[in-house]
Amino acid sequence: GWGRFDLANAVTISSVVVQVAGALHAIRHGGGLIGVITYAILGTIVATLVGLLMLRIGAHGFAWGTWRGALTRIREVVAFGGPLQVGNVLAVAHQQVDKVMLSRYVALVWVAPYELGLRAATVMGSLPQIMLTALISEASGLHAVGDHEGLRAAHDRAARWVMTFTTMLAAALVVGSPRLLAAWLGDVPPGSDLAVVGLSIAMVLAMATGVVAALARAFGRTRYEAEYSALALVLHVALGLWLVPRHGLVGAIIATLVANVVAVAWYLWRFSRLTGWRMRALLAPSWPPFVVLGVVAVAGRVLVARLPEAHGLLGWLWVAIAAGVPALLVLGLLSVVGFVTPDEWRAVLRRRVAR
Repeated sequence: GWGRFDLANAVTISSVVVQVAGALHAIRHGGGLIGVITYAILGTIVATLVGLLMLRIGAHGFAWGTWRGALTRIREVVAFGGPLQVGNVLAVAHQQVDKVMLSRYVALVWVAPYELGLRAATVMGSLPQIMLTALISEASGLHAVGDHEGLRAAHDRAARWVMTFTTMLAAALVVGSPRLLAAWLGDVPPGSDLAVVGLSIAMVLAMATGVVAALARAFGRTRYEAEYSALALVLHVALGLWLVPRHGLVGAIIATLVANVVAVAWYLWRFSRLTGWRMRALLAPSWPPFVVLGVVAVAGRVLVARLPEAHGLLGWLWVAIAAGVPALLVLGLLSVVGFVTPDEWRAVLRRRVAR
């Protein structure tokens, strides 16, 4: 709220440092799973204390209110945050349900490759979300003064940048997945590459609603997010019960992709009814990156398969090449076709220099 994202990052980083350092310490000294969990809890406590300190440092003019004053805000808070919490629970269930089905209907061993793919895709999807955080406050201000043209311009521009960044990361992960898994794990579990590629594409599809979801939050329509997550989960479970017992990991990936496509289409349609914007306008920032990603991914996978085998530091060098080149190629192609215009590039660079 104060625009101090640097201090907000300090909260997250403090938790990560405690958890990672603590996990390494617990594993090396025989603490096992209980030790790892203990440090995860400690990391949350430390992050809370750091957050209070950062609030005192960065939020000048902030003051704690009274309990009685806070109670008067409960209804407003629940009306806004309640659907978000429900949506988060349903979204997590949507991500995790395939692990339950794979362990129940196929074999527990298939949970490991699915989890590897899910972790990689989740990290990839979390990075564009950072861009959306700043959009919510800006869109909320535009909505408050009734600036509909400003909201439309914010959507069009933000969606192009978010989808450009998302497809760059997806191209790096989809093309570089075999090299990344080999360098990271050495002995790659069967199905891991399929899980990384399939769930990365599913994450790109979900990000097609990223800017729309940010605007909906700014409008106070958080229930749309809960409805979207509920629809995705119901479809996922229904398809998973049919496909996973018959096709295993492939069935799980297909169920995820189909559920995301239908839920995204429904969310965009719902938002179009709210704003009066056409579905075509809401889809316009998504389809060019999807096409470019498909072309780069297919060509890149063929070329990466011909790279020489390598281990150790040299193996990581090939990871950087196999992932970096496709990402830059996606950015270059989207710039050449005018999806990201030279004027916007100049505006971004000027702002960076000014800062």
